[in-house]
Amino acid sequence: RSGLLLPALCIARSLFLAPQPPPSPPSLVLKLAPADPDALAAQAYLLHEGDRFQEALAALDAAAAASPDAAASTAFARAHALYCLGRVGEAGGALDALAASLGGGPSALPLPARHLAAQVAYRQGRYGEAIAGYEALAADAAVAGSTSPEDADALAANVVAAYVSA
Repeated sequence: RSGLLLPALCIARSLFLAPQPPPSPPSLVLKLAPADPDALAAQAYLLHEGDRFQEALAALDAAAAASPDAAASTAFARAHALYCLGRVGEAGGALDALAASLGGGPSALPLPARHLAAQVAYRQGRYGEAIAGYEALAADAAVAGSTSPEDADALAANVVAAYVSA
């Protein structure tokens, strides 16, 4: 009879307690080195992918505080997290700082950051800037061959929405 107790407890536990997911690799590294900028950036990425933007932003800020290199390499992720949190003005400021660090205006930004900059302009009611951004983005993406038909349609819809809103 006592030999059945442990299996019964295991079955009861599995029925009544939600299974806990295993810790992520960055979490394991952060236990050993809490200020490791690479682990913080990786953790931020996982949090961002899980739509946990406030936590992702905290991890990105911690990574930036730990290393200037991490601040530069995670600038776009920070801007995107701010945008997803509805902090559109701050996202725009982060994109401006990123463009300045790359030595230019919005055209210096990589395509995903330029798309976000156009989105920020649209959300702030700067429709002319949004139109110019979307049109330049669509032209550059078409030249680079980096746009799927779905992405091209989405960009076209954004251009139309900006024109209608202007």
